[in-house]
Amino acid sequence: YLDEGEYNVSVYLAGQKDRPIINQMVDISSQQIFTVATTGNLDNLGLLVIPDKVSKSPSQSYSSLRVIHLSPNAPGVDILVDGDKLFEDISFEEGTDYVDLNPGTYNVNVVLNTDKSIVLPLKVTLNPDKIYTIYIMGNPPTLQAVQVVDGNTYACR
Repeated sequence: YLDEGEYNVSVYLAGQKDRPIINQMVDISSQQIFTVATTGNLDNLGLLVIPDKVSKSPSQSYSSLRVIHLSPNAPGVDILVDGDKLFEDISFEEGTDYVDLNPGTYNVNVVLNTDKSIVLPLKVTLNPDKIYTIYIMGNPPTLQAVQVVDGNTYACR
């Protein structure tokens, strides 16, 4: 836990400690949960502060999911879940609201909204009582996804 205030965040290349590639102030509000992501390409990096909605609570009846687009060279994307469009036109450094889904395993496709091509097929398992974020990263044609359990899953009980 951090006290409310401004913090200087420095990011270094792995193994280097002499010159940060990012040196940025981040404002932290009280009673909030944040994820801080390094975004962009090496020649144009920045920090993105992503709030985890503290008003969102987990439920034994469903799973919650959102998607954050962190691929700097990808156009906007749509997210299909089992063939149905769940999210539309997510741009770089944008994210969706949380949606509630039945627990289970889903086929999730990240689709470029420019030509509707599937650029990242995923198999995603959602458990009850969990709030998830899927981060879309990398650059086309090599995109990756990281699925994490958000801090509000545990802190907002």
